[in-house]
Amino acid sequence: MAMPTAEPTADVAPASEPLPSHPPAAPGASTAPASAALTSPLATAPAAPPAEQPPALVSAPPSDHPPLVRLAALSVDKVPGHAALGTAESGGSGEEARVFAARVLVEGVKFAEGVQGGEFKARGWKSGVEILVRKIVHGRIAEDWVARRSLHVQGRENERAADFAEFEVGLLRDHSLHEAEYTPNVFDAGRVCDWDVELQGKAVTSLDSALNRGGQIGENAALGGFDDVTMRVYEMAHHIPFPLHNRVFATLIIAGKLSPAAFIVVQIPIDLSHSPAARYSSGKHRTDGESPRQKKRVVIGQYASVEKVEVAEDKRVRWIMATASDAKGWLPKWVQKRAVPGAIAKDVPWFLTWNHKQRKVQYGHEYGS
Repeated sequence: MAMPTAEPTADVAPASEPLPSHPPAAPGASTAPASAALTSPLATAPAAPPAEQPPALVSAPPSDHPPLVRLAALSVDKVPGHAALGTAESGGSGEEARVFAARVLVEGVKFAEGVQGGEFKARGWKSGVEILVRKIVHGRIAEDWVARRSLHVQGRENERAADFAEFEVGLLRDHSLHEAEYTPNVFDAGRVCDWDVELQGKAVTSLDSALNRGGQIGENAALGGFDDVTMRVYEMAHHIPFPLHNRVFATLIIAGKLSPAAFIVVQIPIDLSHSPAARYSSGKHRTDGESPRQKKRVVIGQYASVEKVEVAEDKRVRWIMATASDAKGWLPKWVQKRAVPGAIAKDVPWFLTWNHKQRKVQYGHEYGS
């Protein structure tokens, strides 16, 4: 979740607002060393299919439900009830956690297929990563989304390569905690609540999605069934250099496997200003923070993203990510917008470098440096 720097990229046209897995950054935000090694596995990322080719069908949410994958923050009464959100008695949205999670994941799949299927426009390359953009209008509100697409050789011989299982461990499981480990400017990842108990052992399947694709329920996960589903709320705290205040992004993150070789991760902003378990959004961090940095004043931003990772036809790993964000405060929108392409491209080498370090910790010197 890299926060865009204020430095616009020269080789990519202006796109959307900042990025986590990455929100917006400010002038002087930390940057990772450029990884020349990255060029090889990414330079051959596939061109987008012809624009006239329609994206693969995925069931849209029922008409009585507004879209959930958007930049507008959800109120806590729009998600399943939870004591940490102060909605245990009211029941929140009244939906079961598995039903709500299925709705979000189906939307996420459709969104990711739009990136791959031509709904986003190509805007060049940055550090071997393809950049794409799209403006999405909800009523009178327009959201600028920016996406990246990359291909990765499967293997464990060096930090340029990673196999699908490693992507799964790093991005599907404990996504937010790992993001805090590989993103330099994230200094806190606080879990506010989760629905682990409610989702454990439950089938998370979208009947509407399966029938729309003409499949049979249970035929395979890609028909709308999701395995290993988690739904959690995190507050992600990002350091921004003085004179700007640090930013915090409160997100509802839902993740699940579509098949043994594909998974999806969706993050939606959520308003935690009145949630009893929130630290930063409620202002409790000013007294309850565990370090001077955690006690500093923050600005609450908004961040939404969709990530899909799958094994491509040529056996390489395809990683697609699309995001829209708003750092709020005094950071101008035009600064955020121009900085996003470079910011989200950095996530790729950051993750690969972090992943290689995990290998060395687990397996020792056999993986070298």
